[in-house]
Amino acid sequence: IFEKSKYLSQFIQFQNLVEKECFENKKVSYYAKAINVTPRTLNNITQSIVHKSAKAFISEILIVQIKRLLMNTQLTINEIAYKVGFEDPTNLFKYFKKYTGSSPHSFRTKHS
Repeated sequence: IFEKSKYLSQFIQFQNLVEKECFENKKVSYYAKAINVTPRTLNNITQSIVHKSAKAFISEILIVQIKRLLMNTQLTINEIAYKVGFEDPTNLFKYFKKYTGSSPHSFRTKHS
């Protein structure tokens, strides 16, 4: 129980950072360093709290943020790609499709 409560505060710190910075930083090593743990420890933390890897958790938050932009803004998909840190809009397309099974365009069409 002590381990889990210790992990919980670090996990919340990690989650807050990811929500704030996922457009600029997508690497586990960045977040591990920011909360003063090793990437392996960060993986242990996320595994123990949400039963997934730190990388999967970062991707999940990023996808939610991209979905919000697709549904709640008039930005073009290319503008969203640059805003969320993809240098090439086709990379956003591949990334989004990998995690959601649909293209950003069809997601937007379906949810607007």
